[in-house]
Amino acid sequence: MDALQGARQVLERMGRRGRILCAVAAGAFVLYLLVGFLVVGPVARPFLADALTQALHRQASVGSISVNPLTFRVVVRDLSVAQRAEDSAGGGYFIAFDALDLQLHALSVFKFAPVLSHLRLVKPQVDIAFLGGNRFSFSDLLPQANATTPESPEQPEQPEQVTQDADVPMLPLRIDNLSIVNGTVVLHDMPHKATHVLSELDFSVPLASTLRENAEDFVEPSLRALVNGHEVKLAGRTKPFDKALVTEFTFDVDALDLSRYWEYVPVRTPLTLTSGKLSSEIMLSFSRPENADI
Repeated sequence: MDALQGARQVLERMGRRGRILCAVAAGAFVLYLLVGFLVVGPVARPFLADALTQALHRQASVGSISVNPLTFRVVVRDLSVAQRAEDSAGGGYFIAFDALDLQLHALSVFKFAPVLSHLRLVKPQVDIAFLGGNRFSFSDLLPQANATTPESPEQPEQPEQVTQDADVPMLPLRIDNLSIVNGTVVLHDMPHKATHVLSELDFSVPLASTLRENAEDFVEPSLRALVNGHEVKLAGRTKPFDKALVTEFTFDVDALDLSRYWEYVPVRTPLTLTSGKLSSEIMLSFSRPENADI
């Protein structure tokens, strides 16, 4: 009761105009919550599905989109893009995932750039096919390098001009806790009648930022996956936006079956590899000298 009486006294002291402003602010906040919780997700779901269908020329669907306007968190669930009929040799979807979870940090206001508290992709799946002749099941989505318009005749190629020390503008962005959980990539090699599977893919980066203030911070990615059932690990740290490009990586492979990949050796040879396994622990470390051209 004391709290209610105190609030009543405060409203009486504010006057009529103050009470009206408080009522308008409270109403606007309630409307903001209602729109955020109940309207944005259901409206965005069919819009996103239609946009993906038009852009990828494949039927897309989205299970649900939930938005929390208080925590600035967005979760997209059960998104899938179907295979085209001619590309469905392996079945399944072209692209799919269980959930895409991202949250915008309040620091975005002060950094004048998007700052994500986390970006998490759960159980992504990619199913593609190699059709031979440098053609893939997604080749229709790639720009045609030799495409020319009939109105404009072909021009002789001009030598490329390389500019040194050119500062390429980058989108200001910072992502904390970037992760991919339990991903799968399936490649159907139609000419060789083989299927290669990258499974149990886990990828994480604690911090990835293009902001100038983070240029000296290390980006420390780590990756673990099974390549056709054999474990592969990659871990390290790098400064991709620093001029020195300090980089250190370790690459571990455990009993990789080499005979399965012998057909992909680009050099013709009468030799045949009947069996062989590769296990390695490789460490790569490099940096760019100061004032270097590369």
